[in-house]
Formats: sequence, C-alpha cells, structure tokens
Amino acid sequence: MSSKRNLARENEELKAQIAALTQQGQASPRQGWGLGLEQGKSQVDHDRLEFEKVKLAEEKYRFEAQAARSYAGQVVQALLLLNAGAALAMLAFIGGFSKEANLKSLLLGLSDPLAFFSHGAALAVLTAIFAYLSQASWADGSSLWGNTLRIFAMVLALGSLLLFTGGTSQASAVFAAFR
Repeated sequence: MSSKRNLARENEELKAQIAALTQQGQASPRQGWGLGLEQGKSQVDHDRLEFEKVKLAEEKYRFEAQAARSYAGQVVQALLLLNAGAALAMLAFIGGFSKEANLKSLLLGLSDPLAFFSHGAALAVLTAIFAYLSQASWADGSSLWGNTLRIFAMVLALGSLLLFTGGTSQASAVFAAFR
C-alpha cells in the first residue's frame, strides 16, 4: 500500500511541477513535457527545411546548366548550318553559271564571300570544341579554366556570326553587279 501512496504522491508532485511550468509559459503536456524536447524537435525541423532548400537550389542549378548546354549546342548548330549552307548555296549558284562568258569575274567576285562562309563554318566548329572543353573543365572543378574557355567559345561564336554577315554583304554586292 505504501508504494501506491508513493506513486500517487509522485504523480501529484509531477502534476504540480507541470502546472507551474505551464503557468510560466515554459512547457505544456502537448509540447512534449519539456522545453528541451521541443527545442530539439524545432532544430530537426529547421535542419530538414535547410536541407530541402539546398536540395532545391542544387536541382535548379542542374536544370539551368543543362538548359545552357542545350542552348549552346543549338547556337553552334545554327551557326554551322548558316555558314555551311551559305557556302553550298553559293557553289550551287556558281554551278548554274558555268556556261556564262563572265564566269571568271563571277568566280573572282564570289571567292571572298565563299571564304567568309568557310571561315565562319570553321569558327562554328571551334566554338563547339571550346564549349566542350569548357564543360569538361567545369566538371573537373576548374571554374577558372571553365569560365575562360566559355568566354573564348562565345567570342568564336560571335566571330562566326560576323563572318556570315560579312559574307552575305559581300555576296549581295557581287550579285547586284551581275544583274
């Protein structure tokens, strides 16, 4: 009987302690019977939230990097198609004039635009090579080389586009002279 009384007394003492803590705003039975446990749970929730934020940021970075690589590949393909297509079109055009009397002057006039388009196509291929090397450097952890090669690839792409524009301008001047 004595042990039952002791348990009852301990139970009453615990209830009194909980009531006192609850009045002080430190704990309640619904908070896990103590502030320390609630703080630990709060820290775990905070850590979980931070982990999710990092995970989302990493997924966003991967998505953006994949999109950038995809767009870069499309730009290189477009530059190569523009320059190589223009060079082939000029060669076909020249082939159509093979029986003309002034073929020699036409060939001389179109040699510069053809050189522009050929060099533009070569720069497009070099752009692809340097873009690949840039990505390989980033994958190896060398952001300095990755960035440097990326900028160089962008300059090559711009050069390819400028060569296409120059070739188009020169070709239109030659075509205007032969009307």
